[in-house]
Amino acid sequence: RNRVGPGLRASLPGAEGWAKGYGLGVWCVSVREDGACPQVASPGALGTVPWLDREKGIAAVFVTRARLREVWPAIADIEAAVAREKEHQ
Repeated sequence: RNRVGPGLRASLPGAEGWAKGYGLGVWCVSVREDGACPQVASPGALGTVPWLDREKGIAAVFVTRARLREVWPAIADIEAAVAREKEHQ
């Protein structure tokens, strides 16, 4: 569940482009109207990114040796490709 409403958000450091809110220990990648976060992630600054999509039944952990900002575009592309593949199953 999104715990940060639009009026409370000062900034989303390093997550401006993709995070929609913050839950309890995880970033909400998507937020439904009821405040639930069906897709969450908790990226680390050094490139480890656990990712969970509850609606599609997908979970992954990406581990790299690079900083998050260097690998985030590739991780986002991989997540999107996995989600598309899951839809075709």
